[in-house]
Amino acid sequence: MAELNGIPIPSMNWDSTNLPESLRKFKRTCQLIFDGPLKSKDELTKIKYLLLWVGEDGRDIRDGWTLTTAEETLANHWTKYENYVKPKSNFRVSRFHLRALRQEPNESIDAFMTRAKIIAAECKYVNKEEQLLDTLIASINNEEIRRKLISKDENLTLDQALAIVRSFEGTNRQMNDIQNVRNIQAIQHQQPRRSRDRPGDRRQTFGGEARSSFKKGQCWNCGLDHLRDARCPATDSTCDFCQKKGHWKSVCLTKQQQTKTKAPQAQPPRYKGGPRHPRQRKKVHGLNETSDQDDQIQDSDNHAYVLESIEVDDPYLIHSIFDDRSRNQAFANLDMKVENNHSYTVKTKIEPGAQTNVMPIRIYRQIYPRDSNCTLLKPSDATLTAYGGYKIKHYGKIHIDCTHANQTSRLTFYVTEDKGYTMIGIAACQAM
Repeated sequence: MAELNGIPIPSMNWDSTNLPESLRKFKRTCQLIFDGPLKSKDELTKIKYLLLWVGEDGRDIRDGWTLTTAEETLANHWTKYENYVKPKSNFRVSRFHLRALRQEPNESIDAFMTRAKIIAAECKYVNKEEQLLDTLIASINNEEIRRKLISKDENLTLDQALAIVRSFEGTNRQMNDIQNVRNIQAIQHQQPRRSRDRPGDRRQTFGGEARSSFKKGQCWNCGLDHLRDARCPATDSTCDFCQKKGHWKSVCLTKQQQTKTKAPQAQPPRYKGGPRHPRQRKKVHGLNETSDQDDQIQDSDNHAYVLESIEVDDPYLIHSIFDDRSRNQAFANLDMKVENNHSYTVKTKIEPGAQTNVMPIRIYRQIYPRDSNCTLLKPSDATLTAYGGYKIKHYGKIHIDCTHANQTSRLTFYVTEDKGYTMIGIAACQAM
């Protein structure tokens, strides 16, 4: 039996509630083997293989036959087995099953009609094609296609109806593909252009004041003036302050930010000419978080975090998260790994004085377009309260793997109703 190595051995299910269908599938598999690997075998050898595969019940049935030498053929064995199971099928029961047949939600029309034709073969209809056409119209799961088929005259054939349904299905698949591409482009279309700095530049961007303190042409990693394409002398160095690789202590933004947070907080400058948008603009100067027992990512023991200077503005388009509206603000591009290992780049506002992270619901729905009901969010009993008792509603929290400058950390974001930017606090900055 070396010629059958790697080929599944067929078997007949004599306990099936539909023996004719089980025998049909069993015969189909056997015939493929007889016409393939065992094609060179003689008739008697093929019969022996058949008797091996039909099992004990099939051999018991064979023992009840009386066959002459001339009747010992493979075709005659198939006929005998088919006649044995045929009385157990009832065409009226098959007609009942055909009338009750319904197309599954994600089943293609060709798969559905294959099931219908198998049942119709046992119904003993005089005009089987007409019955299949009626089954198609009655059982299809799309009302729009059903109305279109019913509107046709009596000359409609089964092949014409199938062509109409296949065309509709193909159009739907193409529209779904287009919509999926648009959902991805809604996030990726307005990504900021990659810097033309030299390879390996760390691009320290958290801390707007530190960023603006460098002169034009000055390297952000070493503080020296050199060509952008030249190798930075700090590339292989380790900062003596934050212990991260790629920059020197003299230009370390972590050091500058920590120095800044120790100094008295100055009042933020007002824009000349009023707000940038006609709608009301409000400042949230603080945000406290009460106990949240199941948070294991960035919560500390006291569960009291403060966020400084969060701007809550009117709704923007998704690409507005990449729009720097003030030189006095600092942002970082975080690569967020979400479901199915997809990665999205979200420009995140840095608040070194904040101690937790928030994400507007509109951003969450852009990076999780399939989770419109927010089922991926973990319930949270935390109460987010701004300075002065202003409560910020949140839907729950989610843990996301975020990468910045080749440093990956799992951060916790509370998804809120705020209309501003995604924001990370001091703990996330230190982790990254």
